[in-house]
Amino acid sequence: MSLRSWLGITKGRERRVKKGKKIFIICLYLMAIIGSIAFIFPFIWVVSTSLKETAQTYTFPPELIPDPVSWRNYYRIWTEIPFSLFYRNSLFVILTAPLGAVITTSLVAYPFARLRFRGRNFLFILILSTLMVPPQILIIPRFLLFKSIGWLDTLKPLIIPYCLAGAPGAAFNIFLFRQFYMTIPFELDEAAKIDGASSFGIYWRIIFPLSRPAFFAILMLSILGHWNKFIEPLVYLNSTNKFTLPLGLNFLRASFQTGGEPMQNLFMAGVSMASLPMIILFLILQRYFVRGIAITGVKG
Repeated sequence: MSLRSWLGITKGRERRVKKGKKIFIICLYLMAIIGSIAFIFPFIWVVSTSLKETAQTYTFPPELIPDPVSWRNYYRIWTEIPFSLFYRNSLFVILTAPLGAVITTSLVAYPFARLRFRGRNFLFILILSTLMVPPQILIIPRFLLFKSIGWLDTLKPLIIPYCLAGAPGAAFNIFLFRQFYMTIPFELDEAAKIDGASSFGIYWRIIFPLSRPAFFAILMLSILGHWNKFIEPLVYLNSTNKFTLPLGLNFLRASFQTGGEPMQNLFMAGVSMASLPMIILFLILQRYFVRGIAITGVKG
């Protein structure tokens, strides 16, 4: 085989390989676009329905873009229904419980990652084993406990247990914090000890400030979990003026089904308003969230 023919075959193979890579990348982008549309379409449909009049919600074929667009549903959701009260209760919960949960679980995770003591690994495995316990199993004993201390029909069961790192899901936050703490060089602890810093001083002045990505990632997950929590408010709350948003939306849906004017458009307006804060929060904290989740899995 001559050199010219060999070069021609080699160049042909390179062109085929490059063409195959381009086709593969195009297929990946197409799959990503199709998947994004499939995930975002339900939300688009919710927003579309929230902008329709009652009669438009039953037209066939359904209209994705309503004509005319009715913004009155968003006004009615705030004036005809105690939606602002539901909103205020949910905001109060996410401004207290997630922050308390993040601070306490970060404190619990610190000795498992930075200190050396007998039984450390056993205790850590014991904490992680609580993740295998279904939260539904704890509902009845927790209900009886809160009933005995007079916390039923208040927001305390939704806040105080999380601020004490004793609620379901705390082990997951401890695990993420521990994984992140172990990526921080131990030389920083040794240098701080030489300067006379205590264990808590090392945590507060060195470890915690360096853990902002993990802090914001876990904080966002906690806020999202409390914002969407339904079972616990359903069990612990009885008064309408104590309802959080998920419970309030369920109350709104149930009231429409029991009689009266069908108001799916009004219900969808409430769903849209309930989703908006979490979307804004994710856009603000997206950089910290992605970085924190990525780094927590670097070192075990």
